[in-house]
Amino acid sequence: MPFIELTTNIELSAEKKKQLVLDLTQAAADILNKPYALFNVCVRSGETFAYGGSFEPCFQLQVTALNIFNPQDNIKFAAGFSKFLEDRLQLSTSRGYINFYNPTDPNTGFKGTTMAEVRKMT
Repeated sequence: MPFIELTTNIELSAEKKKQLVLDLTQAAADILNKPYALFNVCVRSGETFAYGGSFEPCFQLQVTALNIFNPQDNIKFAAGFSKFLEDRLQLSTSRGYINFYNPTDPNTGFKGTTMAEVRKMT
């Protein structure tokens, strides 16, 4: 169920954006140790987006997943995503935030019900 949403003011062509989605999906699967096929990834590039009043390249990364976040692992996850952003987009990790969200099973819809109900069926 992991959902990754990257927003940046960096302009990317449609082809580069598609490739970035695939690359970010693979990186997220490796970083979070989850199957690639479960990921939902969205990249928003070329947004009118400022950090600290500056339009220099910046980002916001939201990582949403069920029941995997804790203070210790989040440090490793932040390091992994930071390395990806630096290597792949040359983004300074001091120019944005990475947020980890755990919406909980009852608050996540899937297959016309909630994940809490899906887990009861398995």
